[in-house]
Amino acid sequence: DSGPNALRYALQMGAASTGPHTINFNIPTTDANYNSSTGVWIIVPSSDLPMIMQQGVTIDGTTQTAFAGDTNPFGPEIVIDGSNARDYGFRFMNAPNATLKGLNIRRFTKGAQFYGSANSTVSGCYIGTNETGSTIMGNDIGLEFISGSNNSTIGGTTLAERNIISGNLHIGIRLLDVEYCTVKGCIIGLNREGNDSLPNYDGMSMEGAVQYCTIGGTSPEERNIISG
Repeated sequence: DSGPNALRYALQMGAASTGPHTINFNIPTTDANYNSSTGVWIIVPSSDLPMIMQQGVTIDGTTQTAFAGDTNPFGPEIVIDGSNARDYGFRFMNAPNATLKGLNIRRFTKGAQFYGSANSTVSGCYIGTNETGSTIMGNDIGLEFISGSNNSTIGGTTLAERNIISGNLHIGIRLLDVEYCTVKGCIIGLNREGNDSLPNYDGMSMEGAVQYCTIGGTSPEERNIISG
């Protein structure tokens, strides 16, 4: 959470210069917060992480897999845990073209909020579960796209792009005052395998002036499972 080359440091450095920026992970297994039994690195912020206000910021947890191997074959290797009662996991404020990829985000008031951040993407993430997508470690709200975060995509058409958005105490996905957003290929309210309930209180909520959004698609790869 702190010191040179930590996640907080990378976000601070990104805020100090014009984007786009990509934050990669290459943490050794000797790190104190590596859990060898689960194969994940757990980052527990002691305070809210810096707000992201630059365009084109990518936070790519899959780079840890490329660096150290598939140490967690059941999900992401990088865990961002808000158990110290932090408000936001990630907050994108008027920061278009943002990407969250390959992360387990859990135990925050809001796992990730995109405010006025159009053309953004969340893929390959576990939001509100543990690192294997098998038990509840809910945020209050998992993902929130609000106030003009238009043309954004949650999920994708490949297994690697699938999000597991389950176990959140209030809402799994909240869309508020957005247009042309797409939710596809996600499991919402179930475990990783889609065969056991890890319920959100509300799977999805579409509020205010939500227009022209697409939930699912015509191909099997685009379909969501929303249950629990």
